Amino acid sequence: MPANTATLDIERGKLDALRLLPWQTDTSISIRAWGYVEHDEYRSAKSLIHQLIDTIAKNGNLLLNVGPKADGTIPDEARTILLQMGGRLTTNREAIYNSRPFSVFGEGPTKAPSNPTQMNSDVQTYTPADIRYTTSRDGSVSVRVRARCSHRAQSDATNTVPPQPLSAWGHLFRYNRRFHCKSFLLPSD
Repeated sequence: MPANTATLDIERGKLDALRLLPWQTDTSISIRAWGYVEHDEYRSAKSLIHQLIDTIAKNGNLLLNVGPKADGTIPDEARTILLQMGGRLTTNREAIYNSRPFSVFGEGPTKAPSNPTQMNSDVQTYTPADIRYTTSRDGSVSVRVRARCSHRAQSDATNTVPPQPLSAWGHLFRYNRRFHCKSFLLPSD
C-alpha cells in the first residue's frame, strides 16, 4: 500500500523504533480477551501507562479496549485500573497530551520484540534505565519519562538540577541541561 493511504495497525504488539508516519497499536485491558470474561486477568495500570508512553515516543497511538459486562457496565477491576491510569496521565500530562515524538524515541535496555505481531508482544517490563522522549507540538519543551527511578539511580546525571518534589506522589522533577528536557519519574507501584 502506498504511504499515507492507511494507518499501520499492530494488534497487541509494538514497533521497535520511531516511525515517521503515524501508526497505532490495539491492546486490551484484559490479558486474555477482547470482551468481558468472568474472573478475568487484567494488565496493571503501570504496564498500560508504560506501553502508552513507549507508543507515543515512537509516533504511535494506543487504542485501549475495555470489555463491558452484558449490562454495559465496566467491571470494577477494569474501572480501578482506568482510574489509576487517569491519575498518572494527569500527573505526567506534559509528556502525553499534545506531544510529538522527539528525534530519538528513547534509550535503555528494554527492547521491543523483533516480531511486532507476536501475540502480547506489547506487554513488557521496563527498568529504571528505560527512558522515553517526547516533545511539545511546537518543539519548545522536550520531556523524558523513566519507567521508575530513585535519587540514587539518577546520580549519574551530572548536568541536572537537584531533584525536587513534583506532586503528591513524591515524583522527582529535573531539568536536564544536556537534553533541555524535563524528567517526570513514574511511580514504582
